[in-house]
Amino acid sequence: MLASTRLDTKTTKVEFINCLKTNIAAALVVHSPKDGYTLLRGLGTQLTVNPILYRDLSYSVDKDFTPISLIAEAGFVLVANPKVPAKSLQELVAYAKEHPGKLNVSTAGVGSPLYLANMLFMARTGTQTVNITYAGNTALPVLTGEADMVFGSLSSSLGFIKANTVRPLAVTGTQRLGPLPDVPTMTEAGVPGYVMTTWHALLAPAGTPASVVQKLHDALVKALAAPDLQAFAAARGITLETSTPGQLQQRIHDDTNMWTKVLRDSGIGKLN
Repeated sequence: MLASTRLDTKTTKVEFINCLKTNIAAALVVHSPKDGYTLLRGLGTQLTVNPILYRDLSYSVDKDFTPISLIAEAGFVLVANPKVPAKSLQELVAYAKEHPGKLNVSTAGVGSPLYLANMLFMARTGTQTVNITYAGNTALPVLTGEADMVFGSLSSSLGFIKANTVRPLAVTGTQRLGPLPDVPTMTEAGVPGYVMTTWHALLAPAGTPASVVQKLHDALVKALAAPDLQAFAAARGITLETSTPGQLQQRIHDDTNMWTKVLRDSGIGKLN
């Protein structure tokens, strides 16, 4: 197997319950009136990874939801403890290849975005690291040395980066982040084909009238275009991004295909 996973049973249970909550929320929306008053703000992994991991979902993302629009997208920052002998992403990859299974990566549990960011890293670099589950701020174990690195959110990592207590190596989106202009993207740093972001989208129950979907779409586009909202999000490494319903549907399809391959190749099976 390409991946190696070590789990803390207590915190993994918390993550498992959280995943179940998102599944329950989605199921409730599916069975709600199709009038535009009950909608799902879906996380990308909820829409593309949960159907891969959970055998007994009571709904189908393709058949039971009507896409409306993307809402927002944010990448991660790969940071390492300064004791890790790598000052660049290329050096980190070389070290990981020379020492398979030695580097510990802080995550929020199986199926979480941080876990998936590391799974994709291993798949794209041919390395083997160890996922460790932590509760709370997943950047803290890197600060204390309990973990070697984390694909952290900008909000959880920026203070540590500014204090020079962790070393930023790359960001995982398609562009550099405004608050970290000197930190390259994964692609720029030598890992082609690596893009990992969390994204949110708005969906309605399947069968919602097209006129209602269009009205909701147009209102969302107008709201997210507000300059003060755009500036607020950008300062936190978040891109407010809308789409057509068709573009959202294609995004779900493409990400589902990517994660199916990454997880299957890594030997990750169904959780239930």
